[in-house]
This record gives sequence, C-alpha cells and structure tokens, in this order.
Amino acid sequence: MPIDATWILASALLVACTAVIVVTDFRSMIIPDWTNALVFVGGLTYSARDGWHGVVPALFFSVVVLAFFWSVRRLHLARTGRVGLGMGDVKFAGAAAVWLSPLDFPLFLLGSSLSALLYLSVAHRRHPDLHSVRVPFGPFLSISLLFVWHLEKFDIQLFGFQA
Repeated sequence: MPIDATWILASALLVACTAVIVVTDFRSMIIPDWTNALVFVGGLTYSARDGWHGVVPALFFSVVVLAFFWSVRRLHLARTGRVGLGMGDVKFAGAAAVWLSPLDFPLFLLGSSLSALLYLSVAHRRHPDLHSVRVPFGPFLSISLLFVWHLEKFDIQLFGFQA
C-alpha cells in the first residue's frame, strides 16, 4: 500500500490515542471517552476512503465486537460478582473494530492477550500476590490495534498468515 497523507494522518492519530490510553489507563484505570470517540471517528474516516463500501461493514463489525465484549463483561460479572472488563475497554474494542478487517480481529485479540499475559508474568516477579494487583486491559488492546493495523497496511505476513 502506498503511503499517502491520509495514511500518515490516520497513523499519527492512532499513535497519539494509543499513547494517551496507555498512560491514562495505567494511572487511573480509565480510558477517556474522548479517546474512544477519536479512535472510532478516525477509523470511520479512514474507512470512508472506499465510500460506503468501507463504512457500512466497518460500522457493522464495530457493533458486533462491542456486543461481544459487552457480553464477555456481563458473563464475567454474573459468574464472579466482579467487574473484570471495564466499559472503557468494551467501548475501545468497538472503536478499534472500525480499523481492522474481521479477518485480523483474532490477531488483535491474540496480541492484546499475550502482551497482557507477558506483563502479568513480569509483574508477578515484583508482586507475588497477583490477586491484589489490578491491571488495565486498555493499554494492551490499544498497542495491539496499533501493531495489527500497521501489519495489515504494510501487507506483512506473520507466522505464515497475511495480516
């Protein structure tokens, strides 16, 4: 894919939002709604380069992902009585979906989950009682989105799969 001004602006927006989400979520366990809105609008705007043929599927996929994450949140709450996935994470996942092809979504989930597990394994060395440590998921979701979106845009193959 040729790099053009639209791609550079979209990439810069995604990098800036990722930085804000990482810092804010680690500090306060909150993903600001305005960053979720920027990610959503930026992704839709980028999808609009293909006209309605790009926007409608992106919107549909966003709703599906939002419903999936909300269902996971509700199921976890019902089973444990604790909130394990914040609404900011749920909203971010829906916003992130407009940036990704549905075929890349498993890679997005894998990247965010593995990076969170890696973080927890390192944190476990510092805090052996991990049950008392709360870890935000938003930073890992946002970093994974940034990574997978760039893989997709540069047509990079990872583990034999085309992103």
